Amino acid sequence: MQFAGETDRIYLDLPPRLELHYAGWQRTLCLESRAARTAVLWNPWIDKARRLSQFTEDAWQHMLCIETANVWDDCVQLAPGARHSLDLCLWSEAIVSPQ
Repeated sequence: MQFAGETDRIYLDLPPRLELHYAGWQRTLCLESRAARTAVLWNPWIDKARRLSQFTEDAWQHMLCIETANVWDDCVQLAPGARHSLDLCLWSEAIVSPQ
């Protein structure tokens, strides 16, 4: 995936498990969420990355943030005192080339 500027996208009705295949590292990044069917994908680009203290000057060139969430149609309304939690398991697996 390549970006041409600051990116902030919301994806609705996602399956519980997402996989990102990265051939350069021969890895698949797996994200498995519970209690969320929405993900926010973002990249701060140049100006916003400069304002974010945890980013180095060129960090925006090498990152993609994916956050599970409950937004829009996946919104959760809680009664006073009620609780809701999102769980995310994140791991990587080697891409095995066919023999």
